Amino acid sequence: MKRMTILLLLLALVTSSLMIGVARAEDNIWALCKTFVNIRERPSTRSQAIGYLDCGDGVETDWEMKNGWLHCINLSLEMTEGWVYAGYMIEDKPEVVNAVFTVVSDGRVALRKEIGGKRKAWAKPGKSLKVLWRSNEWSLTNKGYIRSEFLEAQDDL
Repeated sequence: MKRMTILLLLLALVTSSLMIGVARAEDNIWALCKTFVNIRERPSTRSQAIGYLDCGDGVETDWEMKNGWLHCINLSLEMTEGWVYAGYMIEDKPEVVNAVFTVVSDGRVALRKEIGGKRKAWAKPGKSLKVLWRSNEWSLTNKGYIRSEFLEAQDDL
């Protein structure tokens, strides 16, 4: 009887985790970039660009990933599907900021080349950075990408 109960619990757990994936299957992702992000026919920079997203634009995805590229669906282009590079995409809509923020942390914080990507430089606590765009998780500054939690708006003087 215990074995049957454990099997039923495992089946329920697997089923519920699959349903979470299904519920997330038609979410939007948003571009966080300095200029624009290409939408490509295939997941490669060598593939033809079939469109683009300006910073702050959203696109629907089915969350399929290939080599760092996200599959986009239901595009309002001649081709209704394509690929965007995940290093410039986030899950929450960014807002235009164009304001100076201060780095707040107990130690230095990484500025990155792309979202979650390789470190480009370090920012020390107290450093001022011009934030161009900001989301709940990431901010795009004039020096690179940084986690939003390490930035605080400067008071107007």
